Amino acid sequence: MFSYKQHNEVIIIKYIEEKAAFAAIEEGVKRVNSSDSFKTYLRFLTKFHQYSLHNTLLILRQCPHATYVAGYQAWAKNFNRHVKKGEKAIKILAPLHSSKESDDGEEYIITNFKTVNVFDISQTEGDEIPLLVKGLSGNSVEASTLIETLKTVSKAPVIFTNPDLDITLMGGARGYYNALENLIVINENLDINQIAKTLSHEFAHSILHRNSDKKRAIKEIEAEALAFVICHYFKLDTGDYSFPYIASYAKQDSAMIKEILNDIQVVAHQVIEDLKPIYTAKSLLANNTNPNILTGNSSSS
Repeated sequence: MFSYKQHNEVIIIKYIEEKAAFAAIEEGVKRVNSSDSFKTYLRFLTKFHQYSLHNTLLILRQCPHATYVAGYQAWAKNFNRHVKKGEKAIKILAPLHSSKESDDGEEYIITNFKTVNVFDISQTEGDEIPLLVKGLSGNSVEASTLIETLKTVSKAPVIFTNPDLDITLMGGARGYYNALENLIVINENLDINQIAKTLSHEFAHSILHRNSDKKRAIKEIEAEALAFVICHYFKLDTGDYSFPYIASYAKQDSAMIKEILNDIQVVAHQVIEDLKPIYTAKSLLANNTNPNILTGNSSSS
């Protein structure tokens, strides 16, 4: 008979595994931060203008999948890339300052705005850009089972579609969560391991950020950290993707990462507890074998 002591031992072991996953994120991000590829990536980022919130909203309204945005000449001069023929410009506002003199002789500044054209990197071609995050490959049984589990648990419907049929996926996104429609959309042309990781990430957004006004960087770190912990628990290693992804948003702010990881640990534990029985059942259905072998748990845990 499965004893109370054994049950407690299983709980302790699983708690240690979850803590180890969060520790792995911090250590993995540190390794990324010290790498040459990350330094090259940061130099790449410094060449982009930082747009105001208003212009950022204008960009995303016209091009929801936008990632790196620059003007026509900037793409050519700074990156040796050129806007592809027929691409439609993204319209934003640029300030024009002029000085005036009042009747009493004091000078003051008048600010007007003009419309200028910018383009997303997906609208350009030319020299390669430094890629910090590379896609996952492979089609493991664990990934396939996790996908089916997340589809069952998710309160946001999950749609798999061809990138040619979705403008956001067309721009290079592997998936996204639409908070307004409470909908998860995933690129169906990815390897199974990447689909499982991406679905875990968007599932995390759906439970953490539907009504959130947090900054994008914090949202992305939270979602990717939770996705890594989920995948790690169910024996899918996504560190090569997750660590650089988190590093790209954290910008070497280790204190921010630590705070975020501390904040979501309780959520991560609860999510895993919700997923475990369904994952085990689907593993049994797919493999027709003992759940102890599949999960490393006793059937009563």
